[in-house]
Amino acid sequence: MIPVILAYKRPELVQHSIARLLEIDSEYKRIYGKGAFSSIFLIHDGLRETEDKASQGFHQETRELCVDLERANTKIQSITFNANLGLTHHMFRIIDNLDSELSSYIFFEEDKAPSMEGIQFLIQTSKSMNPADLIDTLPFNRHESLRQKSICTLFTDNGNTIIGDELLEVAKNVWFDNYRYQEIFSKNLYEYLGSFLSGFALKRAYSFYLGHLQSGLTNVDRTDSLFAYSLIVLKRFKTCPSSRLSEDWSDQDNRGKNVNSLPIGRNVSCKSHIIKIWQQNVCSFCERQGINDRTALNPVRAIFNSIGYRASRFR
Repeated sequence: MIPVILAYKRPELVQHSIARLLEIDSEYKRIYGKGAFSSIFLIHDGLRETEDKASQGFHQETRELCVDLERANTKIQSITFNANLGLTHHMFRIIDNLDSELSSYIFFEEDKAPSMEGIQFLIQTSKSMNPADLIDTLPFNRHESLRQKSICTLFTDNGNTIIGDELLEVAKNVWFDNYRYQEIFSKNLYEYLGSFLSGFALKRAYSFYLGHLQSGLTNVDRTDSLFAYSLIVLKRFKTCPSSRLSEDWSDQDNRGKNVNSLPIGRNVSCKSHIIKIWQQNVCSFCERQGINDRTALNPVRAIFNSIGYRASRFR
């Protein structure tokens, strides 16, 4: 396998992630007689035009660290880009320059630390993965009562991921010709939501996610929404372990673009309300929780959220 770390301006997390990967590689070699990784890619993106001087300094520090890490270990390859095109174009250009099968690469940002168990799960699962799937190591909750090692879901905290070739192809097609897929996306979205929601909750969730996931078709930094949209087009879900197998460090550094505090309710034990959707095992409780994180699914909460939003505009 080949880890691909998407680095930007958090040098301490880059350093810690590399240290963790080298530790896993050494332990894997001790157990199996061969390292887990043939190489490790550090991908440093270009600087956004909107960054202030402090951020420019952190960005440069990260770039220098990537070069130093490459010099210190022959297994590490540092690749830098001068232009910042947004995350979606950035992912496409990285993948276009890879020289091995896509299923050999593990993609993650520097704040999603891998674990030995997570790498073992990815290596094993990738051997028989559906090319229309995406494998991720950070499901919302633990499903300790599951007999199988994996579960399917649309919602994760975007940990260490492997992307299927067919999913990537559809994501590119959706990105460059999104109107072509709107009808099938809308139909499949309603079918998916209707599997575990009804009435007000179904109407509310469908209306919200019809717009929310479509943001991935126009916003250059919403690659997660683009892939979620593409999965629904394909009637597929992410494949995840039955419990979280990466560490989320996003609350340890406030220099990230995303919110750096973990949502309440992550990594709790779920009683596994397993249902079949599109011939895949999905937990209806976790799917509902994933939606509820974004929009209210009952009328009372919806009204209070609306009042709170309107009030905040006048503060």
